[in-house]
Amino acid sequence: MIVLLSNYRVGSSTFIKELSAQTNKKYQLEFTGEYLHPEASARYRRPSEDIEIYKIMPDQIQPGFNDEFCLDYLAKAQEIIYLLRKNFTEQVLSQTVCDLTGEWHPDTMSNTPRDISVDITEFKKNEIILLRNLESQSNFYKRYPGKIIYLEDRYDTEQKYKSKSNVLNHDELKSTINVQEYF
Repeated sequence: MIVLLSNYRVGSSTFIKELSAQTNKKYQLEFTGEYLHPEASARYRRPSEDIEIYKIMPDQIQPGFNDEFCLDYLAKAQEIIYLLRKNFTEQVLSQTVCDLTGEWHPDTMSNTPRDISVDITEFKKNEIILLRNLESQSNFYKRYPGKIIYLEDRYDTEQKYKSKSNVLNHDELKSTINVQEYF
């Protein structure tokens, strides 16, 4: 079993598809592979015999189930991959823009360029959510080390995965979080 312990807006949906194609291992197609997604099940789910790659977002592990998660997934994994993004400001900005537009993946993004102004309160709210996941990833990593893969190391910066949205107040939105200090 391969476990992808991922934060949001790190290219995890594309990564799990590519990994599945390379390894010929199955993952849950629903919810872009998020096995513990709250809409997939109202309760904690143990690994399935039919699934070989699991994409887990730390905030989708139900409260009180961290120990079970570690025993069921991380302790049994043949490989653990931590999916991250070096540029936390761009990660938070991406999350906030997706919240505003409802466009989450490259294949569903509009090709029409548009100008967007991001509210600093929404930016900070998403920064807190993503930071909690980052802290959880870091805590899991300390107990269950694995491979760290950054989005920026996987793609050419000129790739077409970028949103067509132009954030008008981009320069006002900054995070001081240094992701690499957590690992």
